[in-house]
Amino acid sequence: MPPLDRRSVLQFSTLPLVAGADVAFAAEGEGRPVSPNDAPRGKRGIFTRMPSLDLESQVDYLTGHATWASVIGDVSAKRGEAILRAHGIDPQKPTDMKLKDIIPLLENDPVIAMRSRIGSINHYKAFADLQIYFHSKADYYLTTLKAAEKAGPGGLELNRTLVIPDYTRHEIHNQIGGYMGDPFAGMIYFYGTLTLFDGKNEQDISFDKTAAAVPVPSDGKVRRILDNGTGPGQLATSLKRRFPDAEVWGIDVSGPMVRYAHHRANQMGVKVNFANRLAEDNGFPDNYFDIIVSTSFHHELTAEASKKVFTEAQRTLRKGGVYRPADSGINGYPQTPLEKIHTYLAWRQNHEVWMMEWAEMDRLGSIKAAGLQLDADGAAGGDGSPWLKTINVAARKV
Repeated sequence: MPPLDRRSVLQFSTLPLVAGADVAFAAEGEGRPVSPNDAPRGKRGIFTRMPSLDLESQVDYLTGHATWASVIGDVSAKRGEAILRAHGIDPQKPTDMKLKDIIPLLENDPVIAMRSRIGSINHYKAFADLQIYFHSKADYYLTTLKAAEKAGPGGLELNRTLVIPDYTRHEIHNQIGGYMGDPFAGMIYFYGTLTLFDGKNEQDISFDKTAAAVPVPSDGKVRRILDNGTGPGQLATSLKRRFPDAEVWGIDVSGPMVRYAHHRANQMGVKVNFANRLAEDNGFPDNYFDIIVSTSFHHELTAEASKKVFTEAQRTLRKGGVYRPADSGINGYPQTPLEKIHTYLAWRQNHEVWMMEWAEMDRLGSIKAAGLQLDADGAAGGDGSPWLKTINVAARKV
């Protein structure tokens, strides 16, 4: 058998995979024979186990590899600091240096280059293994997703006429086919987060921490919550567990993402509504939500789209409502030279197409320009960690 390239894995599917919105609803598997041997292997906590031991071992290996790679990250940081000091630059101090002046100093160092490349290859391999498996069992999984569409406790809204923005049509994190070009994108990304989060998202623990850090309106009333760019719905279900009496919505431009998010939430018995909508034009009434959140979402958008999302959040929040878009560097902190080179390498090697736009835009200024008022310190750290203070911003509608 000849080696597979980036696109040939799609040939494992019996489905017509074509560009455009219709890919989210292609070949729905109705009436096809389903083998009981394709069924998942039970649950471990809130996770449905990997459907085969082979696949579980592959993902476990890659997750362990990602964890080990963090050691390379420490070595890379020390190497970078030494190089910068040799050029008279303080590596710990935020800098106004231009990226074009930093790249020649750090980009070609083999340790720094390896640190970034290991991560991007790990992501690609994890997604490729998952994609090959789910396409090999396409009949079963499409039938399962189709059967779950009308099931509860939560609801699902799929939009066959949604106009998909061009900026979404790329392979984020090296996920083959991206979020739009594969009917199994949701389950591929979900199981891939075990590796993507370097083994630190077992049982949705990372999303539980993010949900726990979300502030509430000053009057304490939380009746409706929106999760923008919900993906496979992990933050939305974490928020529902924290606020069990609230009406929780998760929206995403990707039909395959919300389709799987709905299926997974129902398997968990968590009542969340998922909808195939745009965060920059979400279709909800004015003043509808008490809380609007997102996580690691805005760096996947153009700067123009992010500004539209901020404006839409202002429109659909009620007076006193909280906006919490957790993302890398959203609190506007100046980057050190090493942080700048890592942002650049993520853009170049890990298919983070809009990462540089996000890094360079006036994030806090854009939130204020949309009519939202930042909390006094501009950020809230959740568990008190410095890293969380760089990703969490709280704003309110006044």
